[in-house]
Amino acid sequence: MLPRDLEPCAADRSLDVSADAVLLANASESAVAYDETPMLTPTERGNITVFCAASGGIGSSTLAAMTAWRLKQRGRSCALADCDTDAGGLDVLIGIEQEDGLRLQTIDAPLGRLDAAALNRELPHWEGMPVLASHPWRGERPEPWTMAAVLRALGKANDTVIADAGGIGAWTSMPMLHPCTTVLLVELTVLGLARGRAALGTIGDYGGRAPLMLGVTPRGSPSRRDMVGREEAESYLHAELLGTVTHERKLQSDMARGLGIRAIGRRSRTAVDALADAIEAASDRSKADGR
Repeated sequence: MLPRDLEPCAADRSLDVSADAVLLANASESAVAYDETPMLTPTERGNITVFCAASGGIGSSTLAAMTAWRLKQRGRSCALADCDTDAGGLDVLIGIEQEDGLRLQTIDAPLGRLDAAALNRELPHWEGMPVLASHPWRGERPEPWTMAAVLRALGKANDTVIADAGGIGAWTSMPMLHPCTTVLLVELTVLGLARGRAALGTIGDYGGRAPLMLGVTPRGSPSRRDMVGREEAESYLHAELLGTVTHERKLQSDMARGLGIRAIGRRSRTAVDALADAIEAASDRSKADGR
């Protein structure tokens, strides 16, 4: 049971960039001046969905990759972008760290512009999707205008961009992500829900729209008694959960052995499909509204 008075917590290598991989603005065009917090226009962010978690280590990056894969299976061109610039390693997670191609730290966009089609070509691919991973251990934190240029280019070249922000802290540090569709993962434990409610408050405080939410069963929990039920969780959060994601031993084993994600697990498929439906609907609405 959730106590009624429970309050939420306070809130690879370096590659040479080929000439056609990163195309700066033509000399005839005036340079774009960015401040420290460059933003995306409503049209540019309309097909970007950001994944983040209220608690660490509950699988937001894995779910982001599986959802992107499911959208690709439905016929949508999709790109994966690693926006967790402090932790990174999205390519390691899905098992393509040995693939040649650009990483976030090897991209330079001093005028805030990239050639969209060229960027798509120069990235490593997973299941037919371009993946831009971050390697913070091999370079400096990307400048804000580089992140904006990357997301702008990927959004132009693909039907959908799935951006993995990791934790809610990374989300708050990137104002350009705040107006985007956001997916928030919440662990179905007393502490996880307290953190979830705090994260919801943070998203609202930063001007973000109400997120799409999924519950996550606690990893390695010996008993269902350790898990808060969906109905009780929704009541506490004052929000609807699209579904529940269950940790699967086979997937955990594959990822621990460096094999990446080889299938969308049966126990998570319903939640992934519900999330894919919601992302498609949000993207289509933005396109129809011209925003």
